Amino acid sequence: MNLIAFLMAILFAPLLVSIIYKTKASMAGRKGPKWFQSYWDLSKLMRKQSLYSNATSWIFRVTPVINVVASLLVLLMLPLNGWPPAIAFPGDLIVIIFLLALMRFFTILAALDTGSSFEGMGASREAVLSSLTEPVFFLILFSLAKLGHSLEFSKALLQFNMHLWSQDTTSIFLLAGAIFILLLTENARMPVDDPTTHLELTMIHEVMLLDTGGPDLAWMEYASSLKLWIFCSIWISIVCPIKSSGWINLGWVIIGMGLVGVSIGLVESSMARLKLSRVPLFIAGSFVLTLFAMIHIWSAIG
Repeated sequence: MNLIAFLMAILFAPLLVSIIYKTKASMAGRKGPKWFQSYWDLSKLMRKQSLYSNATSWIFRVTPVINVVASLLVLLMLPLNGWPPAIAFPGDLIVIIFLLALMRFFTILAALDTGSSFEGMGASREAVLSSLTEPVFFLILFSLAKLGHSLEFSKALLQFNMHLWSQDTTSIFLLAGAIFILLLTENARMPVDDPTTHLELTMIHEVMLLDTGGPDLAWMEYASSLKLWIFCSIWISIVCPIKSSGWINLGWVIIGMGLVGVSIGLVESSMARLKLSRVPLFIAGSFVLTLFAMIHIWSAIG
């Protein structure tokens, strides 16, 4: 079953992005893109040719591959609604954080490698936000490990069930809110960033991909959808710990992922993009929620 969970992420991650766009279109009274538009966009990019500037080096060329490989490795270490992962060992949550940071690190390097002032601006903004989100994400994962009584991340997430919710509702509720804020921030969603804008002065993530095209852009977009799937999987494992066996569990996963996609679409439809100076305050909200959750967890233990 762990292979099924891995294949689901590979096949359905772009569909999760389509659900978000469909929800936003429905809220605006429009028909919106087709359900499989994300797949067709990736297919169209794969049929094109990648062009490289003379200013770029090998870093620009290997970044799409590193992002996809790092995403797949994280998925191999991530349980999905009761299904154990393919790879698990004590302290694997540190490796998960490292792989996600590696993706961002090479994306920033690739943007700087182009020598473009606009992409350098986006890389600078991304570096600032990462310095705020990664410590919070680190605290969240260790709080989940504390609740699950294991430094093996898969075992910690597999411990979440309705009984644990009834025992420590406050801590789990606070951590779920903090993870949802990080989900929006780490995946460049509203209100932190607008993935559909074309104004370089307001973009963060998309502006770093201005010189990326063809198959390279397809791999970068696919890696972004896998990263979104990763954060949604963690959120579902905490908020909706309804575990069954066999194909019934598969149905719960599909329903859960669909509901998360709709939730993200509703947030993006109801909120405007924050001013850049207010984004750190938004991220600070996740830190405050995590801090209160940690205090509650340790006080309960003590």
